[in-house]
Amino acid sequence: MSTIVTSTTSTNAFPLPRVHHRVLRQEVLTALRTGIVSKEIPVGTRLLEAELSARMGVSRAPVREALRQLEQEGLVESFAHRGVVVVGVPEDEIDALYELRATIEAKAIARACASATDEDLAGLRSLIEEMRDAVERWDIDAVAEIDLRFHGAIVTLSGFSLLRTIWASLDGLVRVRSYQALERPGPSAAYFRRDSIASHERLADAIAARDPERAAHLVREHILEVAERLHTEEAEPGS
Repeated sequence: MSTIVTSTTSTNAFPLPRVHHRVLRQEVLTALRTGIVSKEIPVGTRLLEAELSARMGVSRAPVREALRQLEQEGLVESFAHRGVVVVGVPEDEIDALYELRATIEAKAIARACASATDEDLAGLRSLIEEMRDAVERWDIDAVAEIDLRFHGAIVTLSGFSLLRTIWASLDGLVRVRSYQALERPGPSAAYFRRDSIASHERLADAIAARDPERAAHLVREHILEVAERLHTEEAEPGS
């Protein structure tokens, strides 16, 4: 069992949005996950259902569901007499998360090469155009959301239901970390502005060509390059 020193941080000490009465569980989950991965919600913080629900303007049910999902993802732990406590993501596990996500998506895109219809491909290309517009406006939130839909569509096309569930939990963790890097000036942000659309277009082209080996290679490269760029940038002095 993990040994966690509970912080004295109050749930009033970090920012949380008011949540609209739609897709409540997902909105609560996204807000809490983002806060934990960005370290705005520090390791050791106790997350109390009543306080969170009051601050976010929702009932306790979606908060409880979100906390359960965060526990499955390993971001929080439930302790007797202390409730739910933030444990965060150990830095030495980040590479493994990227590798697992890349492995799942490589399997998924290879299978999607055989199952994708012309309509499916049109849907992927439509998402790329949406992303192009978001990149031009440099709307990070929109880029992240469209990117999630693009990769989620590929995993869905594979027909892997269990792997899709595992992918979703991994993707949430690595995506928050990746897009934090894009919010600050630097090589990663410059690279993304320049090459992100072309990278997604190559994935769609490989599916259209029904080339599972190339598609699997490209998606692994696509995911792991982000991890490598983040490592390089964080290792540079002044990062």
